[in-house]
Amino acid sequence: MEKKDAAAYLCFGKDQKPAYLKTEGLKRFLAANGYASNPLTKARKARKLEFIDLKRNEDQGNEWTAAACDFCGQPINGVSYQQLADGRIRCNECAASAIEDLEEFKQLFEQCIQLMQDFYQVTFQVPLEIRMTDSDEIASRAGFRTPTGSGKKIRVLGFAQNQDGKRAVLIENGSPRLASIDTIVHEMTHIWQSVSWNEMEFARLYGMGSKKKTKLASLILHEGMAVWSAIQFLYLIGETSYAARQEALIEERKDEYGLGFLLFRKHFPLVKTTDFLYRTPFRLFPPIPPQEIRSIIHAIFS
Repeated sequence: MEKKDAAAYLCFGKDQKPAYLKTEGLKRFLAANGYASNPLTKARKARKLEFIDLKRNEDQGNEWTAAACDFCGQPINGVSYQQLADGRIRCNECAASAIEDLEEFKQLFEQCIQLMQDFYQVTFQVPLEIRMTDSDEIASRAGFRTPTGSGKKIRVLGFAQNQDGKRAVLIENGSPRLASIDTIVHEMTHIWQSVSWNEMEFARLYGMGSKKKTKLASLILHEGMAVWSAIQFLYLIGETSYAARQEALIEERKDEYGLGFLLFRKHFPLVKTTDFLYRTPFRLFPPIPPQEIRSIIHAIFS
C-alpha cells in the first residue's frame, strides 16, 4: 500500500485523519520493538517477480529456461520470489534465512571461526575486518559479473582481501545462512593459506616454468582447498543435503575450483558424518604432491 493510500485509509472517508490516531508514535514503537525489520516487512519491501522470466539459453540447445535464484541456483516456479534492489533474484527458501544485519553476520562469523579451529585444528590469530557489501563491489573485486537471475554456479558471494598486511572478509548482503557459512569458511581458508604457507617454498614446489602455468597451479591448489574446506565443514555441522548439492555442482566444473576440489577430495576423502576429522590439508605441507599438479597443468596446456 502506498503512503498516500494508507493516509486516505486512516481518514475513514473524511478529509483528515482523526487527531487521536498517533501514527508517528505507533511507528516509533513498532520500530523499537523490531517490527521494522522482521521477515514479513522485508518481504513486503522487496520487489516481487510478477512473472517467470523465460529466456533463450544457447548453451542448452537454444531451449527456453526460467530465471533462477541467484543464491541457490534453483529455477523459479512461481511469483513468490523476490527481486532485490540491485536486480538479484532470491527464492523464498533463501529469503527465509537471509542475513542482512551486520551484528547477526558477525555472530555467525565468530561461530564459524570457532568451529573451523575445532574441526581443522588451526588457529586464526590475525587482525581481521569483516563487513557486508553489495553485489557490485563483490563482482568488481572478483573480476567478473554474472547476470542476475541466471542461476550460474560461479557467482561469487564473498571475497578475502589482503592489502598492506590488513586482511578483510567481504560478503554479499542478503545472502542466506548456509551460503554465508559456505562463503565464510571458503574465504577464511584463503586467509589461513596466506598466513601459513611459505610463498617461496610454495613457488619452488609448484613452479611450472612459466607465469601462466604457475598461476593456474596456484589457483588449483588455493581454490581447490577452499572449496574442499567449505563442503567438508557443511557436512560436519550436519547440513548434509546442502553439502551434497554443493559437492555435485562443483564436480561438474572444469575450472580451477572443480579440478582443485577433485584433487583434494582424492587425497582427503570427505567425512560425511559429524565425526572427528583425522586427516586434513591444514595439517600437511605440501598438501598435494607437486607431480600431480604438474600432470594436470601439462594435460591442460598440451
